[in-house]
Amino acid sequence: LRVNAVGGFDTRNLFARNVLVCTAKGDLPGVMNPGGKPVHIASQEERNKIPEVKEFYIDLGLAPKTVQQKVKIGDMVVLQAPFQLVGDTIVSQCLDNRVGCWTLIRMLEKLKTHDCEVHVAWTVQEEVGLRGAGPATFGVEPDIAFAIDTTVCADVPGVDPTERVTEFGGGVGVKVMDSSTIGDIKLIEDIERVAKAAKIKVQRSVLLRGGQDGAMMQRTREGARTAVFACPVRFIHTATEMASKRDVENYPKLLAAWLKQA
Repeated sequence: LRVNAVGGFDTRNLFARNVLVCTAKGDLPGVMNPGGKPVHIASQEERNKIPEVKEFYIDLGLAPKTVQQKVKIGDMVVLQAPFQLVGDTIVSQCLDNRVGCWTLIRMLEKLKTHDCEVHVAWTVQEEVGLRGAGPATFGVEPDIAFAIDTTVCADVPGVDPTERVTEFGGGVGVKVMDSSTIGDIKLIEDIERVAKAAKIKVQRSVLLRGGQDGAMMQRTREGARTAVFACPVRFIHTATEMASKRDVENYPKLLAAWLKQA
């Protein structure tokens, strides 16, 4: 099977991966690798080459005729990696944005009293153009909109401290800006006030490249005052994304605290 990327991939993360091919009759396990010579017979130049997505293929361990019967063009392929507790962190694929989805569920459980009308939406296709957030925002017409996301935490060897975006364990990030959104500064200051009163760690962040659903919330219909929450994640957009348990646990607490006094 040949594959096409849905969203952006750093192909260095796709070597030798277990995958599931999601068919109408059930998921099929497979392995994904790039085409080309095995390392034992490859030249040094061939070993150093980073393949493009189109060079990867999936081996289902089945005869071609059987594969043709089971798999259709357009069936989705997903990486298969375990959820793990590692030290004081959680590690999994797709924490961007499973963390956001989990946060909204936990926030609703904590939010017992509030005087504002609250709409919660789990949107799709953010990575390919913020396509779910636009219709959701159009339908709700919010006065204030929060994007619930994750962001880069590049506090790893080889990255200059000035490029780290967020501090791991430093609290939920509130984005001042990224390449798609500039946050409402008065709203950011209000979030910081609530966080201080509730003794919840929060940090500001700036991301030079990359966007999120807040961009669509900010500009749909007549627009909404928008702030972007983003949990720090190491190794983002890999199958081993890592988040601090403390940051994750504080995320729904902060949202609930703000909504209670809104």
